[in-house]
Amino acid sequence: MKKLLFALLMLFLVGCEEKYPVYSKFHYQSDHQISCLRIMTSSQWLKERLDTSLGQYQDKQCPYILKAKLHDITKCNSSFSTATPKDFTGYITLEIYEGDKPFYKVQSDFQNDKEASFERVIARLKTDIF
Repeated sequence: MKKLLFALLMLFLVGCEEKYPVYSKFHYQSDHQISCLRIMTSSQWLKERLDTSLGQYQDKQCPYILKAKLHDITKCNSSFSTATPKDFTGYITLEIYEGDKPFYKVQSDFQNDKEASFERVIARLKTDIF
């Protein structure tokens, strides 16, 4: 009976695993508190969302640079993108640099739902940084 209960519990926990987890890491610890960001991205879609989500932190003179990348493989036609599993269509990465040194990175994959991926990475960034 204990084995059956344990097996059911494990099955439940495995089934509850988040399909698109958020990965984040600090490259080093800093004594400085981040209170501003310079946002850099080539994606207009990301720029609009970052302006809304982090607008109060934007400062063009800030020493911390947020580099945002949207990699949507549905826009690609390389052999890699056609061979990629169908449960993956891209990812969003946000990286903070202190000058030219990488300080922090957060990333999450998505399957046709960039908005959900963005919400996951921005929530983690706000928790970890601010």
